[in-house]
Amino acid sequence: MADDKNHEEDEVLDEHEGADAPAAADDDSVEEEAEDLDGEVLDEDEGEEGKGEEVEYEEYEEYEEDEDEGEMEEYDEPPPDPPKKGGFKMDYLVIMVVMAAMTIPLLTSGGPRGPPRLGVFELDQNFYKTVLYPENSWDLGGPNDANVTWAVFFHKPYCGACRRIRPVFHALGNKVNSSEHIRFASLDCVKYRVFCQRAGVDKEPTIRLYGYDKEKARPLAPSSKKKGVASFSRQPLSQWQGVLIAYDVMEWFLGLQYHGLIHEDVEWPDDDTLATSMLEYKTTKAGQQGEKLEVITKWSDDPLGYLTDIDASFQMGLVDDVFADSPVLNGKRLTLLLNFLDVVAHTYPIKEQRERVANLRLLLGNKAEWKEKAYMQQLRSWGHKEPGEPHTESYRWCRSNQEGVGGYPCGLWLLFHTMISNSDRAHAPLTLRTIFEWVQSFYGCIECAANFNEEWEEYNGDGVTDHMDTVTWLWKVHNIVRERLTLEDDTVAAKTQWPSMAECKNCYTEKVQNSSAGPNTEYWVDEEWQKDYIFAYIQETFCQGSDTFVCAAFYDPSAK
Repeated sequence: MADDKNHEEDEVLDEHEGADAPAAADDDSVEEEAEDLDGEVLDEDEGEEGKGEEVEYEEYEEYEEDEDEGEMEEYDEPPPDPPKKGGFKMDYLVIMVVMAAMTIPLLTSGGPRGPPRLGVFELDQNFYKTVLYPENSWDLGGPNDANVTWAVFFHKPYCGACRRIRPVFHALGNKVNSSEHIRFASLDCVKYRVFCQRAGVDKEPTIRLYGYDKEKARPLAPSSKKKGVASFSRQPLSQWQGVLIAYDVMEWFLGLQYHGLIHEDVEWPDDDTLATSMLEYKTTKAGQQGEKLEVITKWSDDPLGYLTDIDASFQMGLVDDVFADSPVLNGKRLTLLLNFLDVVAHTYPIKEQRERVANLRLLLGNKAEWKEKAYMQQLRSWGHKEPGEPHTESYRWCRSNQEGVGGYPCGLWLLFHTMISNSDRAHAPLTLRTIFEWVQSFYGCIECAANFNEEWEEYNGDGVTDHMDTVTWLWKVHNIVRERLTLEDDTVAAKTQWPSMAECKNCYTEKVQNSSAGPNTEYWVDEEWQKDYIFAYIQETFCQGSDTFVCAAFYDPSAK
């Protein structure tokens, strides 16, 4: 700032040196007013016309010297200065010049500087002068020089897909503390439709990264000090229009950083921090803006009831059949159990329970083998509680008074669906493989485990590649199991295909929806289903009440 000030004073001196003292400025510009004030002071000191002022000043200097010579020895301190002729005017002008010199850089740099503000900034007409052709090196409460890239969220207020993505974008804007490298903003494409059209945005939601690229930048005015003129331009570097899942957006940003489009010093929040921020945002008025993007046609009367059931079945799974074949738990079986606990510790929908399971995994991993007595003592010390019968309060969705129905097996299916719903794209196939291995080693129904193994091979469980594949694979096998039980087990009532038309109309094809006969409720018919809607339905169902980053995009606190 000191260099800028000196540069401005030099320009003023060149303009006014040897000239008449200028009249008072009538331009509203603070910058020109400061130049006029600077010129007036300099003219009084050095100009030809202000001679009367100089004579008076010189007489005062002579008077001061006389006083100094005659009286100085009588004072321990220098005597007070005598009043100056015209001194008030001079002091006033000097103060005005100093204030103007301090104010101009603030105005031309975008406002007062302080700690950079985090958040997502709502753009309007300033989209051009802030993001595309920056006029100030400090704007909207933070840096805005060529080192800064802008992530801009193009959205429409009523857009349901935008509502799904908006929380993660706002969480990133509020938690990524690297304003000197990346900043976040949004642009309403209804209110500022022309700007979005000119930017080439034809679909919402869209996220774009704008940055300075020397090779692509158009030459602009060289002076960055002239107010209202950009010294560089930003270009769109990359664009996101992906799957409506929070981790898809996060993976996009990480990929941009890997390829050098986002500065390597940018540090990203952990998943739990992002999830908490997303869920908090969803409770705000802005977070509830737009159409709800729900696939579920009819919600359960008890949408959070599954959380009770998965806890009961998890607790039961820790003791059921663990020591059925051997008095010692070690080797491969111990490894498989520890792997299962690892996955549950990352995919359980409640953070407190994830931490408890991680602690249990640590405790059981401290020994190479466990005998049943020591194992049970360790579980009790950890806080294990074996659930009651299916008709008790241990279960809610799976509560049943009929023998062989509901209870532990039902809760296990819910647990497996929940684990996969809370897994991200990269880890979902591994979660499914871990579930399969646990069933083969620890599920007490040998025939059930054998059937699951057949279905694994027939429907290529090892072939799933991403999150959607994994979710729909388990859902398909679950329905095939329901069909088999309906055909082969006369002791239980028929199990219909899931979900029903009443629960999720869009999960069925239009042909089925418009058919007078309706869907086949007892038998699996692959062609009747729309898999993308099934994926959304499963996520919405088993993300209710979840605080994981994966599920934060699907869990809507107001969805009941």
